[in-house]
Amino acid sequence: MARKRRLESSDHLYHVINRGNYRADGFETEGAKKSFVTTLSEAIEYIDN
Repeated sequence: MARKRRLESSDHLYHVINRGNYRADGFETEGAKKSFVTTLSEAIEYIDN
């Protein structure tokens, strides 16, 4: 059975976890990790405005 659909609301806080399969590193390079964090930060700013 599939899980229930997640409620989406601007009033809720969400926990985001990012890791590879079998707990492997999610990013091959430090640059890839920084790029992800930058993109995530930009998305948060966009949502907040």
